[in-house]
Amino acid sequence: MNSWSKAPFVRILIPFIAGLLVYRSGWAFADPSWIMPSLLALLIALAAWMFVFKSLNTYKIRFIQSIIIIYCVLSFGWLTAHYGDFQNKTDFIGDLPANQQAELIIKIDNTVEQKNSNMKTTASTLAVKTDSGWSRCSGKILLYISNPDTVATLEYGDVIAVKCYLNEVQNPLFNSDFNYKKYLADKNIFHQTYVRDDHYTVLENKQGNAVMTFALGVRDKMVRILQKQLGDNDEFGVVSAMLTGYRADISADMMNAYSKAGVIHIMSVSGLHVGVIYIMITAFIGLFGWFKKKKWLNVLLVLSLIWFYAFLTGLSASVLRSAVMITFVVVGTAMQRSISPYNSLAAAAFILLAFNPGSLGEIGFQLSFVAVLGILLFQRPLYNLWHIRNKWLDKIWQLACVSLAAQLITLPFILYYFGQFPVYFLISNLLVVPLSSLVLYAGMAAVLLSWIPFVNIAVSFATVWLTKAMNFIVTTIESWPGSVVSNIYISAWPALILVVIIALGYMLFYHRKIKILYAILFLAIIATLFEWNFKSQIEKEKEAFFIKDGKEFIVGIKQDKSVYLMLPSDTFTLSQYLKTRLERFADRNSLQTITAGEMFNDKLVFRHENFIGWNQFRMLAWNERKMPPGTPDLPPVDLMLAPMLSKYYFEKYQESLPTKIVFSKMKTNNPQFVNISGKKEWSFKK
Repeated sequence: MNSWSKAPFVRILIPFIAGLLVYRSGWAFADPSWIMPSLLALLIALAAWMFVFKSLNTYKIRFIQSIIIIYCVLSFGWLTAHYGDFQNKTDFIGDLPANQQAELIIKIDNTVEQKNSNMKTTASTLAVKTDSGWSRCSGKILLYISNPDTVATLEYGDVIAVKCYLNEVQNPLFNSDFNYKKYLADKNIFHQTYVRDDHYTVLENKQGNAVMTFALGVRDKMVRILQKQLGDNDEFGVVSAMLTGYRADISADMMNAYSKAGVIHIMSVSGLHVGVIYIMITAFIGLFGWFKKKKWLNVLLVLSLIWFYAFLTGLSASVLRSAVMITFVVVGTAMQRSISPYNSLAAAAFILLAFNPGSLGEIGFQLSFVAVLGILLFQRPLYNLWHIRNKWLDKIWQLACVSLAAQLITLPFILYYFGQFPVYFLISNLLVVPLSSLVLYAGMAAVLLSWIPFVNIAVSFATVWLTKAMNFIVTTIESWPGSVVSNIYISAWPALILVVIIALGYMLFYHRKIKILYAILFLAIIATLFEWNFKSQIEKEKEAFFIKDGKEFIVGIKQDKSVYLMLPSDTFTLSQYLKTRLERFADRNSLQTITAGEMFNDKLVFRHENFIGWNQFRMLAWNERKMPPGTPDLPPVDLMLAPMLSKYYFEKYQESLPTKIVFSKMKTNNPQFVNISGKKEWSFKK
């Protein structure tokens, strides 16, 4: 590995990320009003120490300078995260009164997807109507707008006025669910809303960033060309996703196949794709010998096209990382300077995090940078383990080492986030990665040559069959026995310790010191204890949950190693979607699923129609608008679940309800009432 002196951004990045993590860990209560002055004072003192009072700059006390620099960079990271968090703004939209309809002016800041009869996008809030008139506000929201048409009627950059209720994004009900709330929070989105088609008015069109507007327009045109040339099929969905980042037309089965085969990275625009585009651009420029002599004009053209492609594909973390790194390489080459890959990687991470500190929590950001780091660290040592004389076998071995290196270092992240391991990932990558490059070239040719008769047919034919071959390989490998080892989740601390173990393994390989092996064994024991304690705590949790399935609500109880399901009736059938979620939840937590009929009794749970008893905790589940007959005579319960109960009946029977704790969807400020407006599922722990 290069020395520290050749990778200054690595030394800066580590404390900067530490500052971001300090903020994300919950230390957001610190006051920036004293952090900022202390940071400025230390920077001034450090500058005076280093440049004015040079006589004090001795080797023995230089470590004090290092400590001050680390503190300054760490503080800068904390401040970056603080000021980058929309929740800290004085006009944040989340400070509006809950459960009240708001009138907002918002600007659509992303592409608009047509999902069944709804449009889905994100939007930035500009103003809110108050008693004193319109006031400025800030914040981003996840926006759903009713639209019965088959084509979205809104576009990126449109400014609209809406009437809506803002709802906080829900936490996942099950620990096996994707944490959509955290995913959106990392993008500074904390609220979502649904707007009826008669509750919004378009005020202005196309007021977004000009470059982004143009890039998204080009992308939409490319997608339409691909759809026309390739047809509306899986091949079109895969090529459009690989080439433009547009994934709306990929079937769920195809996505699942690529995931289980260990090549899901092929389906999103990544560094591999940007590299292929870079090769295409440089090869095209190479056709014009006179242009190559214009060094800086060449650099400007290459970088302009690379960054335009980054905008075109939606500026994902992996694309941004690749674009920034290629920028360093191109500029460094033009200046005839050798660029440390570690320094370029660290600089790319620092720049992206400085502009968007929330990226640190994004899975794509983490996997993108960690995979490249793994390739830089482990590819060469793995390659040196086996020297092959045959030219083609050597190239296969090189590609295998790249795949092994990336998989090795991303293993803790994959186990933590996805809890599964694709067994045949090496075979998949050896076959699919080279083929995906051909698919990219063919897909680009299908777009560029679509206007030439006969040629466009030949190119489209080649693209379709190359993609069919790639899909066939993926689905075949995914269908092999034992293609995926599932349900091997690990918690956060063991995942972090596993990263340290991999780093120590790297040091052991190079330094050959037995003491490092002792440290690895010690950390492995600590990680095992952490994981055992975490799973023990999960097993001890006693929890009841309510979840909507169609028009009905399902009651569930988790205790010990069982999960009890109370269906509305003995003849009720769970939807496939909910059935899959519950199976995944049971598998992850090693739970036995028990369906409690309308009459059920065992040592933990008792049920008599709508009455449920659970370890001396009594519940009444009522899924109607009206109160049950004989309400005043109902036996007392600890909690009443009445998700459909109307406000009229609640107020009418309020004094005679069998409990003071009621779960319902009504909008009321009654302190005895638990408001779950806008939620389709919720839970509580006993």
